[in-house]
Amino acid sequence: ARGDVNGDGREDLLVMYRVSEQKNMMRVILDLDEGFLATNEVPAPIEDQIIQFKDIDKKPPMEFIVQGSKGNKTGFAVFRIENNQLVDLFGEGMEDCC
Repeated sequence: ARGDVNGDGREDLLVMYRVSEQKNMMRVILDLDEGFLATNEVPAPIEDQIIQFKDIDKKPPMEFIVQGSKGNKTGFAVFRIENNQLVDLFGEGMEDCC
């Protein structure tokens, strides 16, 4: 998914990828003045992934919500970029769906 997640006016790229059959990870590729930068990686849902960009606190940077499942377990988490790092603000059930 694409969106300006660090508030610099450039679209960044949120990428989810499979590490093994039962493990997905995600990171953001930031489009910065000096080039591209990959953030730290965090666990991501295995199935039914949904990404929604939402300015929850009405100030930059943009937060985004990741939802998904693994089998019959579902979860969600709210993330934001802080100091070019992907930070999990809060969520529920992600430990079961990632």
